[in-house]
Amino acid sequence: MPGGTWEKITKIFEPRVLAATMTAISAAIAGGLAFVLAHRPPPMAGTRLVWPSINMETTAEMLVVSLLYLLGFAGLWMTFEAARHKHRGEYVHQYLLGGVTLFLLAFLMLYLMYAMKR
Repeated sequence: MPGGTWEKITKIFEPRVLAATMTAISAAIAGGLAFVLAHRPPPMAGTRLVWPSINMETTAEMLVVSLLYLLGFAGLWMTFEAARHKHRGEYVHQYLLGGVTLFLLAFLMLYLMYAMKR
């Protein structure tokens, strides 16, 4: 195929690219993509990002929740990477601190959004 098209196609099916794609799709579905596609809610609730009821979700809220899920997953991944590289002292401390910070930040932001809905 001309221009290295076959190489570009094979790069799409590398395990890391497939894992990242599946993680992003999973976060979008967990964030409420199916609900947003089925109910077609408004993009925002007036000037609010979060809909004030637990029974509804705005499109912007779905995007924020999906990004927070990805942020939490990145924190867990960094914590896992720190455990894999026990022999590299400074690397472990930086990755462990960064991973726990990202995970806690995502958890607290998700909790705050949930509290705003009540």
